Amino acid sequence: MTTFLEDTLTRTLRNAADAAPGPGPGFVDDVRHRRSRIRVRRRAKAGAVTAVVVLAGVVLTPRFLLHGPEYVATMPAWSGTAPPPPTDRVPRFADAVPADRVWPRAVRTLPARLPDGRPYSLVRIVDDGRYLVVAGGELLLWQPGAGAPRSLGHPEPPSLSYVVGTAVSGIPAIGAGYVAWVVVPSYPDNAFGGGGTNYAEIWVAHLDPYEPGGRLAIVDNARVEGTLQVNLGRVWWAQAPADQWSEGPPRLVSVPADGGEVEPVPGGQGYVMTGTAPWARRMDAPRDMWNLNDGKHRAVKAASGDDISAFGCSPSWCIGRASSDWHVYAQRPDGSDVVHAAFTGDFSFTDNPDVAVGISPATGLPDEVKQLVWHVPSGRLGWYPHPDDDPDTPEAPGLPYWLGQHGELVVLDPSAIR
Repeated sequence: MTTFLEDTLTRTLRNAADAAPGPGPGFVDDVRHRRSRIRVRRRAKAGAVTAVVVLAGVVLTPRFLLHGPEYVATMPAWSGTAPPPPTDRVPRFADAVPADRVWPRAVRTLPARLPDGRPYSLVRIVDDGRYLVVAGGELLLWQPGAGAPRSLGHPEPPSLSYVVGTAVSGIPAIGAGYVAWVVVPSYPDNAFGGGGTNYAEIWVAHLDPYEPGGRLAIVDNARVEGTLQVNLGRVWWAQAPADQWSEGPPRLVSVPADGGEVEPVPGGQGYVMTGTAPWARRMDAPRDMWNLNDGKHRAVKAASGDDISAFGCSPSWCIGRASSDWHVYAQRPDGSDVVHAAFTGDFSFTDNPDVAVGISPATGLPDEVKQLVWHVPSGRLGWYPHPDDDPDTPEAPGLPYWLGQHGELVVLDPSAIR
C-alpha cells in the first residue's frame, strides 16, 4: 500500500470525522498513529503484493487504517438463517450484522498458510474452489486440498542494481480463460523515496486449461492507471506518461492476449478501465461510461447534481456522498431509483456490479466505524472485522475478509452475494 494512498485515505477520514455529527476527540490522530506503526511491520511482507485497489473511482480501504475497540480478529460463531432484507431497501447502520450471517453461502474458507508454510495474499477468486494468490512476488493458482499451488509465471526483475525483486501490482483480471496481471519491480525502502521508477510489465497466462504464461507487454516510462480487463480476446488497460518531463491524461491501449503489438484505442484519451468488462469511464469524472464492445457511451447523471463527492459507478449502480451532510446514497446510472442511507463513508463496487464494500463511520467515533458489505438492490448490509496486523497472517486486499478462529482466511465471494 503506497504512502500516497494512505495519506489520501487519512485525509478523507479526517474530513468525514469533521463533517459527521459528534466526532470523537483524537479519532484521526489515532488513525495516523496506527498507520505509522504498521508501515514498519508491513516491510516484512514487501515482496508479496502491491494492492492499490481502485474500482469505479473510489478507493478501497486497507485493513490497517481503522481498528475500533469492538473489533476482534475472528467473526463470532453462528448458525441459523440469514436476516431478511429491509422492506424499503434502505441500509441501516444500526441494523448491520456480521456479513457471514447475511450471506452464509458466499463464505469461502482457506488455510492460514500455503502447503509449503508460506504466508500469502488472496487477490482473486476464480471460481468455487480455485483462487489466485500471491506469495514471494509470484502469482499462483491454488485449489486448497488438491496439492501445491501452481505458478502462472516466473517474472525476472530488471537487471538494475537497485531492484531487489518483483511484485504483483493491483488485482489480476480474468476473462475467456485468461488471467492478466501487472508485475512491477520492488525496491529497497529508501530507493526513490519508496516510490520506484515508472516501469511495469503486463503478464498473461491460461486458466482453462491451465498453462503458465509470460510477459505480454512492457509499460516503460509510464504508469498503469486503474485496473486491467480481459475482453474480446485482448488485454486492456490505461497508461499515462510519467517521466519528469511529461505528464498528461491516461489513454486506453490493448494487445491480443496471445501476443502482438500494443495498440491505442481510438477515442480512448482520458479514459480508464472499470472493474467490470467491457466498461471504461472518464478519468476526471465518472459521468461518462463507455461500452467497448458496442462502442456506445452512457451518460451518468448524479441524482443530487453537484452536491456530491466520492461518486463512482458500476454498470448497474452508482454510489455517492452528499456534500451537504455527507450521507451516502445509491442510484442507477441514469439518476433513477435513489436510495438514501443514514450514514457516511467511502464505498467501492466489487466485480459484482450490485455489491459495494467500504468503511462507514456512523458518528465519527472510533467504536462506530465498520467495514461494510452492501448489496444495493436489496438493501442488505453486513459488517466484518478488521483482522490483526500480523504480516504473517493471510490477507485478501479488495475483498471482504477476516480471520477464522484458528487463523484461517475467511472471505466473502462477491459473485455469490444476492
